[in-house]
Amino acid sequence: RLDYRWWRARALVDANLGNVDAALAGLSSAEKIAQQSADLVAQIDSRLERIDLLIEAGSHSIAAGQVESCAALIAQLNNQVIGEDLRRAWSLLRRRLSELQMDLAAANGSPSEHHLSLLTQLDREATDALIGPTDDAADPVAAELRRSLRLVRERLASAPPQAQGPLLEEIHVLNTRLAVSGGPVDGRQPASRFGVAEFPLPLPAGVSVLRFFVSQRAVYRWQFQDQDIRFDVIERDGELDAMLTEFRLSLVDSNGSGSPVVADNLGQLLLGDIDPPANGRLIVVADRQLWAIPFAALRTRDARYLVEAAALEYAPSLASMSLSAEPAAIASMAIFADPESGETRSGAEQPRRALPHARIEAAQLTQLLPDVSTAVIGADVTAERFLASLAASTSAVHFSGHGNFDFQRPERGGLWL
Repeated sequence: RLDYRWWRARALVDANLGNVDAALAGLSSAEKIAQQSADLVAQIDSRLERIDLLIEAGSHSIAAGQVESCAALIAQLNNQVIGEDLRRAWSLLRRRLSELQMDLAAANGSPSEHHLSLLTQLDREATDALIGPTDDAADPVAAELRRSLRLVRERLASAPPQAQGPLLEEIHVLNTRLAVSGGPVDGRQPASRFGVAEFPLPLPAGVSVLRFFVSQRAVYRWQFQDQDIRFDVIERDGELDAMLTEFRLSLVDSNGSGSPVVADNLGQLLLGDIDPPANGRLIVVADRQLWAIPFAALRTRDARYLVEAAALEYAPSLASMSLSAEPAAIASMAIFADPESGETRSGAEQPRRALPHARIEAAQLTQLLPDVSTAVIGADVTAERFLASLAASTSAVHFSGHGNFDFQRPERGGLWL
């Protein structure tokens, strides 16, 4: 499960790195240590994201080794951290590591009491480090958010393990809302404390950013414009996924123009009340299945297509970049080649032919990865064995066989087993 708690640490680190870079010409000994600490924070941040991806992929043993390595780096950072910004970043990284440890424990059973108590402690520590002391009377929005956080933490303390995931995500949402709530905190505007690595605030005039992150339970949406940040949560109750599929099919059925009704419904859900500046630029940072959506064809609340409201640009998220950079080594691979069956699939024009080169390919893969690969060939390939490999914690599944694909109705396609 990917989530965004690590963005808060990155935002604090970005502010510190800007200060350090400005003084590179004459770094003192203390400044050199600060630079080393900032570099170490960035390295830890990258490793934590990789651990998150490994856990989501089911590679728990590899993730456990990475967790131990990351814990050692965080301990090293504690010995040399200098400055309030890095101290806050260190606190947030500690909390993120604890969450990943709990995710691993949950994957192998139930989270331990130690993990839960430590997580609650570090959550308070992270919130205090991020927000700092505030005047509740002067900032009623933040005061209400802190009250909600206390209530959710009380529920978390008494919740059974199976109910703790949604509560932890709710805490994350409240923490993020608290970070972007209106009004100055410690004499600084929230926009100067909270940003994203791709787009440090304030943004140039005429530029706004629409940023998404997709988790298993919700879609998080950030809107950045000038000094303003708006944050919303779109629940994934099945309706959103159905609307995404309906929108894509409407584009195919109408030769690319799409259905205005579907474009209106999905546009209102994803775009919200976004109001890009006239003749300005809107940068869209999508995530996961949202990359398959042509945002230009969505319609805003005033019934205009988004491409009519602003010049659109697209930028990759750090999450998507990390998925394509330095892929983790394959821990296990299941290879299925040339299923032997004389049956024909409904709609097929001829029986399936043998695929001798698929068998050669399977043998070559087995030679390439002798210690981690298992090959299933010919008559041994069954739908049951194939589905079992997908359900297991297999790093990769290789299939060399027949299949069919219907461009008009992709859901009707499939592999032939």
